Amino acid sequence: MDGRSAVAVAARRWKADVAADLGGSLTRAQETILESAAQKLIIRDSLSDYLMRLPSLVTKKRQAVAVLGPTSR
Repeated sequence: MDGRSAVAVAARRWKADVAADLGGSLTRAQETILESAAQKLIIRDSLSDYLMRLPSLVTKKRQAVAVLGPTSR
């Protein structure tokens, strides 16, 4: 991810806030957990944004909109 994007900037700020809440100097394990949490935050927020932009969560066939599906290999 480009570190200049709005998402990257927001994630970096969130990580800095959490690190400050934890006392500032994090162990390697804490940094690893924080990075993983930031990645999940980005995924969650991106998915939420996508869903909020949809006109409906139900298709004309009365099925829920597919958000995640099988991946092709």
